[in-house]
Amino acid sequence: MACWHVGILYSRCADEKSCEPKELKTVNSLLHQKGFSFSKRVKNVSRHELGKAYPLRYPSNNDSLGIEVVGRFNKATNIFERPTNEQFKSLKLLVDILLKEFSLNLNKDVYAHCNGQQIL
Repeated sequence: MACWHVGILYSRCADEKSCEPKELKTVNSLLHQKGFSFSKRVKNVSRHELGKAYPLRYPSNNDSLGIEVVGRFNKATNIFERPTNEQFKSLKLLVDILLKEFSLNLNKDVYAHCNGQQIL
């Protein structure tokens, strides 16, 4: 089963201010193209980025792994509780294994969606 866990790709070199002049011109022309909605322009940038190899672009749905950690659902409050410390320990163990197995770097290859909380 595949899930859409990444979303639309933004230009990595534009974000990091490392684009070659020709690439920056291309990204800017896609992003500011007249006659298209913002949504369409952003999708065009994403499509352009998918033509690049990682790590020249951000990871995509096709070449990354999404891991979700969810706390228990509290029926009384109708909200998910914070994941337990045991869940975070398991997550750290799993990420450590993946880092080693695929020769990844925690600071360069792991992206967290954690509402600003440090999770590892």
